[in-house]
Amino acid sequence: MTKNTTKLTALLLALLLSLSFLISCEKEGGSAPSGEDKPNVNYGSNIGDTATPYSLDPVKGNEKVNIKDYRGKIVVLNFWGTWCSPCRNELPDFNRVASEYDDVVIIAVHSVEGRENAADYINDNFPYSKMIFAYDQPRPYTTDLYYDLLGGEMYYPYTVIINPEGVITYKTSGAMSHSQLLNAINTAKN
Repeated sequence: MTKNTTKLTALLLALLLSLSFLISCEKEGGSAPSGEDKPNVNYGSNIGDTATPYSLDPVKGNEKVNIKDYRGKIVVLNFWGTWCSPCRNELPDFNRVASEYDDVVIIAVHSVEGRENAADYINDNFPYSKMIFAYDQPRPYTTDLYYDLLGGEMYYPYTVIINPEGVITYKTSGAMSHSQLLNAINTAKN
């Protein structure tokens, strides 16, 4: 292959992947960021960006889970998996915060990997939790779509905190203690 052919092939592949992503959003019930709640918003995954909204399937019930439905509250997105020991170890602290604060919504988003174990684990360990449990969506050629959209980089657990206006104020990979979580939430309140 010549250099020009290689470049053209790479460009076509990137275009096909982008198109595939948009089509999969429609087919799987998700929604590509559209800015429908705020015109001309630039969604992103960095601190200071408006967090990209996306509709996720709930572990229990039928109503989709989307961060834009919780504007006016602090939203804590915790990306986790039953296969991840640090994830399982930190969930009780997230559960504690969910039960202590009415102005904080905790959405625990389970990875695509091990998804089949999530409902039983949640029912056994968090049957009365105020946390909202949802499933991440598969993404073509990678694993977790929403995790990727919000800047996840192959490490679990991954936590993103969003202020009442929908802006990312904190994100980290690795387990968080109760006090670390509260400190990050207080930053989002200010």
